[in-house]
Amino acid sequence: MRFVMTPRDSGGTITKRVAQPGTGKPPGHDGGSDESGSGLAGSVAAGPGVLLAPCVTVRHARRDDPVAGLVYDAAPEAYGAATGSEQAARAAIEQLWRTPGHSASFEHALVAEIGGRVVGVLIGFPVHDRYRLHAALLRKGLRYAGVRRWPLLLAALPHLVAATPRPPRRAYYVGTIAVARHARRRDVASTLGHHAELVAQSQGFPFIVAHTGSRHLTARRALERYGLRPIKDRRWGYVLYVKPVDPAASVPREV
Repeated sequence: MRFVMTPRDSGGTITKRVAQPGTGKPPGHDGGSDESGSGLAGSVAAGPGVLLAPCVTVRHARRDDPVAGLVYDAAPEAYGAATGSEQAARAAIEQLWRTPGHSASFEHALVAEIGGRVVGVLIGFPVHDRYRLHAALLRKGLRYAGVRRWPLLLAALPHLVAATPRPPRRAYYVGTIAVARHARRRDVASTLGHHAELVAQSQGFPFIVAHTGSRHLTARRALERYGLRPIKDRRWGYVLYVKPVDPAASVPREV
């Protein structure tokens, strides 16, 4: 999945009261969780390059959250090519979001709200679950692609795997961050990224990791402003970014 972030350039340290989930899944996956989610709440200081938006509320995602448009806008060409049209892609994303057990499901997501309106979404999970969840997404998603596209999608898999550097196994993988166009440049992505760090810490992972396109310079600059470091670049594919969330952890030179 494509990783999109738009934090501002300036740094700073901000302390904010946040909900720190104890697991990667919210209680009441069918929409029963409240805004603060569950788990430990504490005062957490954001590191350099991380700006927390005071007007943004982050909570566990719910099945009925309207995020299909946000996710589609993060990678419209890829989704359109897979399904054949924008309309089909948006419908597929919405249905897959509601379905548990794969890498694009609400159960692995956090959402950001401003004034009660969803303006951002982050989907993440442990690296050791990545292949299993992506394989489940492929199985569940083929029905929305159309039979004629199946051979093309399946034939592209070996190239996709080869073009994607392998992340460290003991890490929390951020697959998607998408922010509504009208809410960009308001530190929504940075705030969601900070909450991903909290999830990683709560689950005992020393790193957060993400991929973005090697030529996607805007996303690369945003990731680097946030504090992630590129450690492996497939110049014809994707770049692997890593950020320690454990002060004692050192970024691996290469995976």
